[in-house]
Amino acid sequence: MRTARRSFLPIGTVAAYDALGYALVAPILPALRERAHASPLAASLIFAGVSIGMFAGFVIGGLVIIRTGPRNAAIGGVLLHLCGDLLFIVGHTAGVYEAARMAQGLGSGMVWMSSVFAVIVRWPEHPEQQLGKILTGFAAGSVIGPLVAALGGPVRPFVADACLAVVGLTAATFYPTGGGGSFGWRLHVLRSRRLAFALVMITLVALVISVLDGSYTLHFATKLSQTGLAVLITSSTIAYGVGALLPIASRSLRASRASAQVGAVCCAALLLGLTTFDSVAMWFVLIVLLGAALGVTEAGVLSISSSAAGGGLMTAQVVYAQAFAFGFLIGPPVATWLTTRFTLISSGVVVGLVLLLGAGSGFLAPMPDQPGPIR
Repeated sequence: MRTARRSFLPIGTVAAYDALGYALVAPILPALRERAHASPLAASLIFAGVSIGMFAGFVIGGLVIIRTGPRNAAIGGVLLHLCGDLLFIVGHTAGVYEAARMAQGLGSGMVWMSSVFAVIVRWPEHPEQQLGKILTGFAAGSVIGPLVAALGGPVRPFVADACLAVVGLTAATFYPTGGGGSFGWRLHVLRSRRLAFALVMITLVALVISVLDGSYTLHFATKLSQTGLAVLITSSTIAYGVGALLPIASRSLRASRASAQVGAVCCAALLLGLTTFDSVAMWFVLIVLLGAALGVTEAGVLSISSSAAGGGLMTAQVVYAQAFAFGFLIGPPVATWLTTRFTLISSGVVVGLVLLLGAGSGFLAPMPDQPGPIR
């Protein structure tokens, strides 16, 4: 038992380090915008730039894993994360910040793929519990990131994050090598309607998360300091982790679909409230509830996507991750455009309606009582 815990520690450490890096950007976004003299839309594009890198990172990570195993993918991901930090430290323009964010995304995609397949290589018979621990690692980093951002300014948090690269690199060297040749790119999995529903919902979950962090943050900054923003985002992340731990999605695929649908409906209602009220106290209440609803939704979606993987695990993982990156990419600029072109409430209404449509699409996907095995 001690050996198992020790062998997972590097994976959890790298996951937390990766999440810390991209999570600290949201509270710093107003300061980055001011330093670069960027417009609100440009600031949202900087935040969303991580998704552009993720698109490539997931594929490159998969290719590296198939050829050499998870270790090299993890090391490459950490080094790209460090490059992003250095660009944020020396940069003063929106273009440099966009490049930094893309480097973060490229590294993040490689870290996600390497972490998932490191677990599958080390625990091939029963990876489910260890995969859950990866999410715990990412959640921990997502909580720590905004707290690091509370150091203040557009530079100091990235200096601190860059120093932590030593920890990330050391942990990455303990990832397994080899074992990736058995994971193929089987495209038949893309015909699954269950997977299609999971892709729709994870896109919407990512969209809401990115709208909160990369667009509405600019609105919250009218009444909250950088430290206040960090506390607000941390509160939401903790609630997200609690929501994801609730066991309501683990009983059956039908329960997973129901939890994802109910969670999406709750997200729509809470978003409307968040864009309607102008009270800091209400922001905290609503964003905590929204974080919990997002956690419940993603837990249900993750259960469905795992059961839909069939024999195409690499394909399913890459496509699922790409869907998340797509939602993360389009959320901030779309919400910011709606807010500046119309009103903040209009952006909440549009995102809420899309969530309701996504929840309704679940009725088109047949769900057996029990999920099949992950292969």
